[in-house]
Amino acid sequence: KVFQNFFREIQGMNCSALKVACLWQELLGEIVGASGETPAKREEWLEKALDFLEHSELGSGADCLRQAAMACGIGYESFRKKFERAVGMPPGHFLLGRRIEKARRLLALQSLTNGEIAAMLGFHDEFHFSKTFSKFTGTSPREFRKQARA
Repeated sequence: KVFQNFFREIQGMNCSALKVACLWQELLGEIVGASGETPAKREEWLEKALDFLEHSELGSGADCLRQAAMACGIGYESFRKKFERAVGMPPGHFLLGRRIEKARRLLALQSLTNGEIAAMLGFHDEFHFSKTFSKFTGTSPREFRKQARA
């Protein structure tokens, strides 16, 4: 169907051979993608990456991302760029979001201290956890815990 639309479109235009070649190249680029992968293959690596990040220990971000890249069979820099194009955010931000989401669940459901949560989720210390949590959610862990339990 995509090809039929393409040919229908160029038949109605008075295009030079060069213009047709450019349109053809653009069409193939859309079908195959800029990376040369088919959409199914692109989804496969992305599914693998998301699954890896979902089920990994959410500790050290850089190590986790390098392992995710290896699990997908992609170099780290390529992984980082492809992930950002596909998901709309760098993998580090995605992973940090996952850590904060887990922190929200722990704050709401557990009676762990902020220091214990920070250690579980790979933050440097309680202050780093609190500052990052506040920046991400707009509220401090203490306030979030109060609101969640109210």
